[in-house]
Amino acid sequence: MTIQNFKEIRRDGKVIDESMTLEYMLGLGWTPNIISKVQWDNNSQPVELSSKYGVKAKVTPTRDAIVALESLDEKSMNTCLSIINADGTLRCKIPNTQLIRGRNESGRFVWFEPARSNLKNCFGAVFTVDPDNLLFQIDIDENNGGVVGTYPIR
Repeated sequence: MTIQNFKEIRRDGKVIDESMTLEYMLGLGWTPNIISKVQWDNNSQPVELSSKYGVKAKVTPTRDAIVALESLDEKSMNTCLSIINADGTLRCKIPNTQLIRGRNESGRFVWFEPARSNLKNCFGAVFTVDPDNLLFQIDIDENNGGVVGTYPIR
């Protein structure tokens, strides 16, 4: 299963395909807007993931899954990070409690970054620890949701 034709659909109906850069969208005069759904093809079959409060999503490096960071409230103070198989089924959810510096820390995932790990099947997600607002990049194995590395950002 390979993901093809990945696109994000904003609340205002504008469509962002994988080839579009931020500079290109700004050049079109687009202002920021919430992504309300993502769509892709899996073996020529359309698949869609919608979110009432918004979703940030990206295709995994092996293109056999989507990483979805869904907002669970209007202010994005509660989020859910999931790995979704190409066919739209849930592979796994990544908990909002992470082992950081030897302690279980509660927080939330807030955005994606390129993985720092050299492993092909990893993606990076930024995790903020509440209430200190400390930021850590967590590299995650797309196959099983396991943590590969944790890196302080500030």
